[in-house]
Amino acid sequence: MKRILLFLFVVFSLSTVAKQKIKNPEVEYTPAWIEIQTIEQTTNATILHCTLHNLPNNWVRINDKIVLQDAQSSKSFKLLRTDSVKTNEQIWMPQSGSKSCVLYFEPLSKNVKLFNMIEPGTPPYEQTYGIQLKSTTKK
Repeated sequence: MKRILLFLFVVFSLSTVAKQKIKNPEVEYTPAWIEIQTIEQTTNATILHCTLHNLPNNWVRINDKIVLQDAQSSKSFKLLRTDSVKTNEQIWMPQSGSKSCVLYFEPLSKNVKLFNMIEPGTPPYEQTYGIQLKSTTKK
């Protein structure tokens, strides 16, 4: 019986280490059209659960060139795929003005604590800066 309990404890511990979930991450600056709700880190990907915002019947666009960039080393992690939206196309907002999406990037290096989400060639006010791998308490 002790072996079974030890085995279950080890399996649970490994699954916790293999997947880290940060709800409401601290972000220094983000444009009004995108909000990061949750960051998941797995061995295969860094997954951002986001909400896109604009006026009803207006659109936003996610470029396939968008990357996560380590704030210290400037190393980039490419976008792998998206769920719920397509890249390089107009994403029309429903009447609510919000739409959920999931962005899958290459996994961040283990030493990354602070990163940016940038689209090379676009103005700085269109980038998201200072994304931290820790939660914040929203008021």
